Amino acid sequence: MNLSLLPNSGVLKNAFKKWLKLGTLNEVNHLVRYGFVMDDEENKKISLHPLIKDVAMLETMPSVSNCRTLIDSSHLICLTHGLEVKRPENVIQSLISVVERILMDEPEAYLLFLQDMFPYLDKYLVMDYLPKLMERISYTMEKHELNSISDRALLLDYKAELFIIRKDYGSALKKRLKALELLHSIPLSDMDRKVAALLSNLHNNISNVYLFLKNGKETTEHLKMALEIRREYGIFESHDTLQQLMNLTNMLILAKNYDLADQALSLYESLVLEHEGDNSFDYAICQMGKGIIALSQNNPEKAELCLLEAELKISAVMGTDSDYRMTYNRLRKFK
Repeated sequence: MNLSLLPNSGVLKNAFKKWLKLGTLNEVNHLVRYGFVMDDEENKKISLHPLIKDVAMLETMPSVSNCRTLIDSSHLICLTHGLEVKRPENVIQSLISVVERILMDEPEAYLLFLQDMFPYLDKYLVMDYLPKLMERISYTMEKHELNSISDRALLLDYKAELFIIRKDYGSALKKRLKALELLHSIPLSDMDRKVAALLSNLHNNISNVYLFLKNGKETTEHLKMALEIRREYGIFESHDTLQQLMNLTNMLILAKNYDLADQALSLYESLVLEHEGDNSFDYAICQMGKGIIALSQNNPEKAELCLLEAELKISAVMGTDSDYRMTYNRLRKFK
């Protein structure tokens, strides 16, 4: 049932074991011997025979409720931003396949899964699927009348992100300011940590748009609001905080305030080392930031060391043909 949801190209055997919380792969190997499951030993992948997949879909009717273990595992990967995933393309293909095939018998859980999947795909630059995902979120909300203020504000934020991809910053700003207006309509007495986190992220995303529009004053104001909200509600140590600190670092670099940029990046690094370690994707981004600061301060030796370390760690996570492999270009530019 669970394999019928996953890509025709197969899924990594060890990942499947982890996602379904299997003690061993004995049952899978048993199905391999009888030909129900195909085993690609060279690529360490398993998949269902296409005919078996069609039958399994019809007979088992895989849904959110009866595939809860797979859904929860996939959802957790999105929430942790794939920090432990060494081959994100395997996860990305599986996420999309599950979303396209699963029956939506628990709309609230399904919507939350879709909402948290959006930033995960955005992080790994899966730009071609984001519009489809946004439409699926919108359809789910409309069909099942899931129209809370937070859900509507988040949908507007995602629509704004699609405008940013098209470099239509004016339309993106309108969407996000409308989302901000919606969230401010929530009484302070009803403002819990989840809504506060969304409000903080929205201020951060608005600051990004103003940065694209080269409006330094508004960029600074909204970024300060984002960080202040996190301090006020005790949600400072989170992955969203890392993004906000990196945005602050980038803004300070543009303003040529390198000392403050280095301080912001040091806080970023301490949070990453405490919660993720030095083999994570976020640590690689930190090293890239250090390299950029070093280049800006005419310190090519330090820049080269930081950027090469970033390159190695990004390649370990994303592979050698990722769009994130920008550090070599920076090195060539400044040599």
